[in-house]
Amino acid sequence: MQTKHGLVVFDRERIGLRKPAGPTSRQDRITRASIHHGGEVGPARMSFDKMQETWKQWQAFHINSRGWSDIGYQFGVDGKGRLYEGRSVHTVPAAVAGWNTGSVGIVFAQDGTRYGLTKAQRNTLRVLFEHGISELDLPPLKRLEVRTHRECPQHESNTCPGQKIQRHVAWRRGEY
Repeated sequence: MQTKHGLVVFDRERIGLRKPAGPTSRQDRITRASIHHGGEVGPARMSFDKMQETWKQWQAFHINSRGWSDIGYQFGVDGKGRLYEGRSVHTVPAAVAGWNTGSVGIVFAQDGTRYGLTKAQRNTLRVLFEHGISELDLPPLKRLEVRTHRECPQHESNTCPGQKIQRHVAWRRGEY
């Protein structure tokens, strides 16, 4: 789907994600968002096939190794700025322990310590801040409390989302 503000969003079915392995908790009000990176996975995924493979691997890891009901995030962002749907925004994420309820988890599919955001990813982040995704009930991030993983309570020692992404998110947040 293409949103009215020009973002491309691939839904779970198009990506080929499996159904949640167990029950998920519903959330009706979104008041905050957490920003993440993919850890030591290398540069941003630039093709649908690579991102689809990564997204499905992350879902399998979260379900099979972590014991979660589904992939932990609501959205993944590839190097071309396209979004990949994970959990519904109406479902509590499994992105930051102690900070999930009322939150939306957004992950950039790259190592944010070594690789900054691409121009397309920066544009997607700008659109998310300014407009959100009304088609999926995601309010503009500028209306939410936005933190990176390391800025969430009791996660200060975490390096996520890496310094290169951290700087850009802090700058973008400061614009609003």
